[in-house]
Amino acid sequence: MSKILEKAVLVQLQSFLDLHGILEVFQSGFKAFHSTETALIKVFNDLLISTDSGDSAILMLLDLTAAFDTVDHCVLISRLEHSVGIKGTALEWFRSYLSERVFKVGVGGSTSPAAPLSCGVPQGSILGPFLFSLYLLPLGSILKKHNISFHFYADDSQIYLPIKSKGDNSLKRLLDCFYDIKAWMALNFLHFNESKTEVMIFRPSSSTGASQLDLGPLTPYVKPMVTNLGVKMDCDFQLEKQINSVVKASFFQIRLLTKLKPFL
Repeated sequence: MSKILEKAVLVQLQSFLDLHGILEVFQSGFKAFHSTETALIKVFNDLLISTDSGDSAILMLLDLTAAFDTVDHCVLISRLEHSVGIKGTALEWFRSYLSERVFKVGVGGSTSPAAPLSCGVPQGSILGPFLFSLYLLPLGSILKKHNISFHFYADDSQIYLPIKSKGDNSLKRLLDCFYDIKAWMALNFLHFNESKTEVMIFRPSSSTGASQLDLGPLTPYVKPMVTNLGVKMDCDFQLEKQINSVVKASFFQIRLLTKLKPFL
């Protein structure tokens, strides 16, 4: 019954958001006809256009630590009211939906006492992922304010921009935007996963100047190869290593299947 109720609420909520154009356009997670594939195609097409025109480009990949579990309920309710425009009985329904939740941990035949769940969207729920995307709405506004291109997939962020010349202030814009994002996340109880934050510089084939760019505090995150939504990519847009890893995994699975041969 809870799943049916959540689905009914989601249908009405989606209709309201579509009518008023509230959803983030560049969010491919939890959206019909969108996937990791559409997110990757959009970003790498833009990067290729920049390098083909003779410009360098920077791609920054941000990942959040336990993002779904750290959503603050008070902030989420405020976001639904002031950013989305949900009022009255509908807002009180969402407040009730999030309140008085508990969780337990079960190991074998033992179960821990119930503990209150004061933050996070309900895991495994129909509304949970959608509420999380609404929680992140202001993040897109920050990037647009700095005129930085971006594309989200759930809690994974692809942030990128072209670097046109040495005199261009694009790097300063990127760093200012990075600081603003960190400040916003601190206020909203979100945190970067430092181990998964990656930066890559793409350069035109006719130039090697991009490798000399001073990225300041972003320098430790620069990698020769990044993993973007499961796809490994180097600065020359080569997918060879990604293909090799898939082939290697496939051979492993095929070898496991040979063990079934005597029984078939």
